[in-house]
Amino acid sequence: MSSELKDRATRTPIQPKPDCCIQKGFYWDEAILYPSGTHWKEASPSLFWNGPVVKVIPLLEGRLIELH
Repeated sequence: MSSELKDRATRTPIQPKPDCCIQKGFYWDEAILYPSGTHWKEASPSLFWNGPVVKVIPLLEGRLIELH
């Protein structure tokens, strides 16, 4: 999973990137929000991507509220 996230971050430069949580080249402990209907293989840009999860919950909640 971490390798796929690293690839997505490279392949989809227009999406938000996490401010943290890369250790030994692996992404970990992150919250990622994709648009409704996105399929994993499509590599659509995420709407939110950051971590660690415990610290970004309010930001993620805010992004979800914006979408509704």
